[in-house]
Amino acid sequence: CKFAIAHDVMPLVFPQYYPNSQEGWLESFKMFDNYFANSAYTKTDFLKYLPHLKPENIIVTPLACDERFKPANADEIARARKKYNIPENKKYIFSLCTLEPRKNLIRAVKCFANFIRKNNIDDLVFVLGGAHWDAFIEKLENEIGSLDKNIKSKILKIGYVDDSDQAALYSGALFFVYTSQYEGFGLPPLEAMSCGTPVITSNNSSLPEVVGNAAIMIDYDNDAAHIKAYESYYYNENLRQENSKKGLERAKLFSWEKCADIMITEMKRRAGL
Repeated sequence: CKFAIAHDVMPLVFPQYYPNSQEGWLESFKMFDNYFANSAYTKTDFLKYLPHLKPENIIVTPLACDERFKPANADEIARARKKYNIPENKKYIFSLCTLEPRKNLIRAVKCFANFIRKNNIDDLVFVLGGAHWDAFIEKLENEIGSLDKNIKSKILKIGYVDDSDQAALYSGALFFVYTSQYEGFGLPPLEAMSCGTPVITSNNSSLPEVVGNAAIMIDYDNDAAHIKAYESYYYNENLRQENSKKGLERAKLFSWEKCADIMITEMKRRAGL
């Protein structure tokens, strides 16, 4: 009895981002009948796009994040800020992901620009962490380049972030932004919650399964909702503290031990053990 892990059906949902890969991708899923799906949404998608599969043969097995994701202390945060050239006299909001179209960063950045322009804010920067697709980074650069110099200086692209620095950068952020178009699971919001960082994320795909009631969730394509969410966290310290506490509690529901237990139990059951 063979199992595979089902993460998402990205090449089928976004064929424009994965040209010429659908056929080979589909072919690979004819090799297995049993799957561990990383979210209930992923299970639904697999049944939708791969009709030969049966619901009883797809077991929802939520993922978890590494134990290093926990609230960092002030010294750790200060070292990370210095390493990635985040100004000491500025608060920052944080995004950590591959800089690719699906992650919706161009909208997040433009809404940040409109947010600080609307509210005349000068003490906040937007830190974008993560590796990038060359074609997309050019588009992002063009969008950022179209902003005035003052706003452009408040958008910091810090590139690849070392694993050892991620928890500190999450922990030091005023809040974390991750309004992706689609996620099979969505680890970054879970990582942020594990560090006690308030989260803004999308209300689509698997993301509500991850954050529950511990985050601000919005339509990924709604500019006004982005700006309102930024304002809610920026101006409301009580809301930030509330969602920080909720996030820490929510994160405790996910562990690799639980993930492994589900897999082992199911494989034993199928093997008649």
